[in-house]
Amino acid sequence: MTGSHDRQGQALVRCAVLGCGNVGSALISLLVNGRDEIRKRSGIDLEIAGVAVRDTAKERPLLPDALSRELFTDDPFALVDDSSVDVVVELIGGISPAGQVIDRAIASGKSVVSANKELLATRGADLVAAAASAGVDLLYEAAVAGAIPIVRLLSESLAVEQVYRVAGIMNGTTNYVLTSMSEDGIGYEEALSRAQSLGLAESDPAADVDGHDAAAKVAILSSIAYGCDVRLDDISREGITGVRAVDVEYARQMGYVIKLLAIAESVAGSGAAPIAAPIATRPARSVAAPSVANADVIAGGNTWDVTVAGNAIMDTGAAVASAGGAARGQVLGNQLGNQFANIPEISVRVYPAMVPVSHPLASVRGSYNAVYVEGMSCGQIMLYGQGAGGVPTASAVLGDLVDAATRRLAGHRPYGSSIPVRKAAPRARISPPDRLRCAWYLNMDVTDRPGVLASVARVFGDNDISIRSMEQVGMGDEARLVFVTHEALEGNVQRTLTELRQLDAVEDIGGILRVFGA
Repeated sequence: MTGSHDRQGQALVRCAVLGCGNVGSALISLLVNGRDEIRKRSGIDLEIAGVAVRDTAKERPLLPDALSRELFTDDPFALVDDSSVDVVVELIGGISPAGQVIDRAIASGKSVVSANKELLATRGADLVAAAASAGVDLLYEAAVAGAIPIVRLLSESLAVEQVYRVAGIMNGTTNYVLTSMSEDGIGYEEALSRAQSLGLAESDPAADVDGHDAAAKVAILSSIAYGCDVRLDDISREGITGVRAVDVEYARQMGYVIKLLAIAESVAGSGAAPIAAPIATRPARSVAAPSVANADVIAGGNTWDVTVAGNAIMDTGAAVASAGGAARGQVLGNQLGNQFANIPEISVRVYPAMVPVSHPLASVRGSYNAVYVEGMSCGQIMLYGQGAGGVPTASAVLGDLVDAATRRLAGHRPYGSSIPVRKAAPRARISPPDRLRCAWYLNMDVTDRPGVLASVARVFGDNDISIRSMEQVGMGDEARLVFVTHEALEGNVQRTLTELRQLDAVEDIGGILRVFGA
């Protein structure tokens, strides 16, 4: 911290802005045009020390005239190395060079504010540990859902909450496309083209429509909610490219809307142990390795239990250390098993799902985002707002920037990160997708002849799937069966689909969607 003051005697905090895209330009405008208001409200004079861009000669008409063009540089590392800079705002995006820039900033004792969801979903735990060790802040509210303060809610207000589930609509492009399909009765391609013409979708929309963007965001939120290291490649992901207009219409008729959901939840259903609770207060129980018959019951039990994997670790620990004596091996095995038991097992996934119209998430329209949190004490909370766009996202960046500056001036020990841990978080225990339980919707084109329904129903029954409703639409060559099941294991559903495709009477399996909140 420079410790300098401006002409009004207020503390001067110098920040480097790395990146001048939509968010960077909006942030710079907020800092320049709102400098007096920021000073009045926070008591801090935020000054831009420099702006890193790829091309310093490029015209930038959206930037305020009061911003000196002498502040521009094409070398972000030079700004990070500037001893007069207190806080680095990373808005470059991507893994490299953004990761190296943040590494150097932290090593130099500078606090960092970032909106880089891809980097945080890939290297978040490592960056958190580095920031904590260096005694600086790493804040990233803007990395998830734009102006919606979900990171702060989970990391501060709900820091010791037993979170059962975090579910949300975390991508504005896909929500706009699905809303257009639902409300205007148009197909996917037309809805996407409309989003692109409005600037709501890129010319290459794969990151949005294939679910990559939402997956990065839910990786960050699940890391915070469950105090473990969840990475982008941990997440089961499906996009919206397979959603058809006919599925949207069937959903509407049955009282649902289709949304791309990003979901993280405790597989126990009763919540994970509080993140901040000392390990001594978590009574891990050793349980016998479950048989095949009760494996699902044990795996879905209290997350403090030593489950199958925990027992396997204990057995491995005993075997590996047996050369040093059986007693020592058992102690090591128990320690490993207990550590494993205190990491909650979670399911994290992104996919299109049918949401009941009565659920709050069903009312989220257009390009808006919403995040829905369920916890033991807090009950149900939903935050709604603009999840993307330069100005809303810049608003979240500015909030973190003021927060980081305030803490440095006050001499408080920084958070180390928004995640409420002070050392490297343990790797997450991700539940396999085939153990997910939910209801399902599917439709299939079939040959309209006697016995077809019975043969189809038999496949469902053989795989322990109970049918909640069935409707036949059309006759003869146009016959289609539309099913909604009761909750079933995903592994059983996938086997059912494989067997159905082998039936001569089944001509095509069309829409396949999970049903949320059924």
